[in-house]
Amino acid sequence: MKKAFSFLLSLLVVCAALPLTPVTAQAFDNFMQAYDAEYYAPASASFICQIALYYSSSSDEDAISHIESAGYTPFGGDFNAGAGGKFVHAGYKTTSDPTKALTALRIWDFTAGGDNPDTPRDSATGTVNGSACAFYRVGSGAGEWTPNVLDGDVNLNQGNSGHHLKLYVTADRSAGLPLAALDTAHDKTAATAYNTLLNAGYTVATSFQTPSAYQDLNAGAGSNSDYNYLGFKAFAFTAVDSADLRSAYAAAKERYENGGSAYSFLSAPLTAAAAILADLNDGFTSRTQAEIDDAAAALGNALFFTVTVSGGSCSGSVFKEGDSVTITANTPAAGKRFKEWSGADGLTFTSGSKTEATATFTMPAANVNLTAMYEEESIYTVSVGSNGHGIGFANPSSGTSGSMICLTATPDWGYRLARWEVISGGVQVFRVQNEDMLQIGSKNVVVKAIFEKIVYTVTLSPGEGTGEEIVFSSAAQTEIPTVSNAGYNMFYLENDGSMGFKFNSSICPAGWRSPDGKAFDGFLGAADYNKLRQENTVFTADWTTLDNPGDVTLTSNITLDGDRIDADGFLPITIEFCNSDIGLAGLAPEAPLYMNVGSAEMTDGYGHALSFDVYTSDHSRIDNRFAFALDEVNHSHDLALKFDPTALANVYGEFNCEWVCSFDWEETGITVSRLNPKEAVISLQMKVKDQNTYSVT
Repeated sequence: MKKAFSFLLSLLVVCAALPLTPVTAQAFDNFMQAYDAEYYAPASASFICQIALYYSSSSDEDAISHIESAGYTPFGGDFNAGAGGKFVHAGYKTTSDPTKALTALRIWDFTAGGDNPDTPRDSATGTVNGSACAFYRVGSGAGEWTPNVLDGDVNLNQGNSGHHLKLYVTADRSAGLPLAALDTAHDKTAATAYNTLLNAGYTVATSFQTPSAYQDLNAGAGSNSDYNYLGFKAFAFTAVDSADLRSAYAAAKERYENGGSAYSFLSAPLTAAAAILADLNDGFTSRTQAEIDDAAAALGNALFFTVTVSGGSCSGSVFKEGDSVTITANTPAAGKRFKEWSGADGLTFTSGSKTEATATFTMPAANVNLTAMYEEESIYTVSVGSNGHGIGFANPSSGTSGSMICLTATPDWGYRLARWEVISGGVQVFRVQNEDMLQIGSKNVVVKAIFEKIVYTVTLSPGEGTGEEIVFSSAAQTEIPTVSNAGYNMFYLENDGSMGFKFNSSICPAGWRSPDGKAFDGFLGAADYNKLRQENTVFTADWTTLDNPGDVTLTSNITLDGDRIDADGFLPITIEFCNSDIGLAGLAPEAPLYMNVGSAEMTDGYGHALSFDVYTSDHSRIDNRFAFALDEVNHSHDLALKFDPTALANVYGEFNCEWVCSFDWEETGITVSRLNPKEAVISLQMKVKDQNTYSVT
C-alpha cells in the first residue's frame, strides 16, 4: 500500500521576452527581422510554460490536490499506473506569450544510462529535428530554470522497482512549436498505449539514451506492469507572412523620416503597421493574415495619390510619387478655346504646360485636383501680299486658333509661284493634296507670295534629216498670245498660271530636208497641242520610209473661162506642186517629175466633151512626156491648153481632167519627204463668160 510521503513540486519556468520600443508618430523602429516561419494564434490562446511533478503515497486524489493547490492544471493519469509504487502526477501552467512556452519533452533513463540518480545532471543536450537542443531537468536549479524544490526530484517510477526516470523540458524553437496540451496513456500492450496518443495528435516522449524509441514510463517495473507513455502536442498555429508589410513599412519609414513635412500623412499608417510588426514576437503574432495584409495595403495606399480632373480626362486616377501623368482637356464648345489648367501651379511638366490642352507632369507627393479652364476664342486675320508679279489669296481670310487656311496664287504672264514667305504670325505653310495650307496660331498672320519668271526653251530638231534646229524661248515672251495665234508656234498661259507651248507638229519646218526614201511624219512624243512645265524640252522629227508609188493618175476640176483664151486659142494654166493642197512638199530641188500630157479630153456631167492639146507656156506643143523641174519647197509650172474655137460654142461649166504622173526612183533619183499623190489636186481655172457671145480670133 502506498503511504503518504511528502511531495516534491518542481516548477519549469521559461522566460524569454522581446523588448518593445514605444511607437510614436515621430520615430519608428526597424521591425525588419525576418523569421523562417511566422505563426498566428488568437490573443485568447494559451501555451504550456511550466510543469510540476508530485507523488503521493496515499492516493491519486491527494497528488492531484497538491498539484491544483500549487496553481497547476493536472493532466493525464498516474505515471506509475499499472506498475505499483507511488501515485505520481503532473500539472502545468500556461502563458499567453508563445515565446515563453515549452516546445518538447524528453526523459533521462538513469538506469539505462548508468548515471547516479542521486546526483542527476541538471541539463542535457538532445537532437530534435536535426538540431541540438538544450533540455533542463524538472526540479533543477540550473540555467534559466527557477524551480520550487520542496523535497527533491521526482522519479517517474517513484516507489517501484523500475528504471529511475527523470523528466527534462526545452523551450528551444528548433525543437518545435509552443506546446498546448500534455497527456498520458497506458495499456497492457505497448502499441495500444502509444497509438492512443499518436492518433490524438500527440508526440510521444523518447529518452536521451534511445531517442528513436518511445520511452515507457514503467520501464523495468515488471512483466505484469502496464506500458505507460507521455505525450505532448503543439498549438495548432496558422502560418502567416509579413514580408509585404515589412517591405511597405521600410519604404514608408524612409520617406517619412527623410522626406520632410510633405510625408507627415504617413504617421498614422506607420504607427498601425509598427504595432502589428511589434506583435510579431519571435515569429508569433495574434494578428491575422488579413490584418497584416490590410496594414501593408494601407501603407501602400498612403504612398499613392489621386488625380481628379474636371473638364477633361486623365491617364489614370491613382499614382505613386514620380509617376508620369497625362491630362487632356475636353473639346471646347463653339466659340471657346482652352485657356489653362487650374490647380496646376507647382506641378513639374515633362511635356506641354499648364496652358496646353494635353500635357504630362510628374506626380508629386500629394493629391492633385485640376480643372480645365476655357475662354472666348479670338478671331485672327490672314493677310496675303506678293513681290509684285502676281497676287495671292487666303480662303478664308480669317479664323480662330487652329483653323486651316488655303492659300492660292495667280501669277502674271510669264511668271510662276516660287514659294510662300511668312512675314508674321508664327505659322508654317505646308502642302496637303496639292494645296498650300497654313494653320492659324494665336496671332494675326501675314504671308507673301513670291513669284519668279518662267524661263525655258522648246527646241525642234530635224533628227535624221538635215536643217537647222529651231529654238523657242519663253524669255522672249512679254505678253499673253492672242487668240489669232492659235495653231502657231507660241508660248501661252495655262489656267493654273503656268506657261505652256503650242505648235503644229504636222508641218515640216521650212529648210529641212528628208533622208533618202523617207517622208516627214511629225515629231516624236508630241501632239498638235503640248503642255510643258518649267523645263527645257526637245522635240525630234520623225521620218517614215516610203515605197515607190509608180504612175499615179491625178484628177482635177477645170472651170472654163472664155475671157482668158488668147487670140491664138491658147488657155494659160498653172500646175502647182509642193503646197498643202496637193501634198507634194519636200521634193528635192531640181528633181524631175515626169508627166504624160499629150492631147486630152474633158467631159462634164452633161455629156459635153472638149478636146485640147497641151503646150508649154511659149506655145511649144508637148507630144508625150514633160519633165517638171521642182524647186526646194513650192513649184509652179506654166502650161497652155490649145482648143479648137469651134468646139467651144456649146461648152461651159466645170470639167474633170485626169493627169498621169510618173515617179521613177531609179531614173530620176527623186527624194520625197512627204508624198501622197492620190490625194493631190491640180487646180486649173477656166470659165465660160457667155456661151453665146464669145469669139476667138
